[in-house]
Amino acid sequence: MTTCTYGGIPSPPLLCQCVASGTYFFCSPHSILELFINFLGVILFVAVGAICIEGRRNETLGLAIGILAIATGVVFLVDFVFAVRHTKFTTTTTTITRG
Repeated sequence: MTTCTYGGIPSPPLLCQCVASGTYFFCSPHSILELFINFLGVILFVAVGAICIEGRRNETLGLAIGILAIATGVVFLVDFVFAVRHTKFTTTTTTITRG
C-alpha cells in the first residue's frame, strides 16, 4: 500500500502542468479537461494525505507527506472553484438535412 500511495503522488501534478501550460501560456480558454483534472487532483491528494496520516501516525515522514498532500489538495480545490466560476459553458446543436 505504501508503494501505491507514494507512487501516486507525482501523477496529478504532471498532468496539471501539461494542461496548465496549454491553458495559461497559450491563452486558451479553460476546458472541461482542466476542470476534471483539478477535481481529480483534489480527490487524489486529500485521499493520499489521509492515508499517509492514518497509516503512519508515529512517523514524522508520513505525517509531513500527509499534511503536504492535503495542503496541495486545498490548492487544487481553490483552483477548481476559480476555474468553475470563470468558465463559460456553451452548447451547440447541429441539424442534419437529408434530402
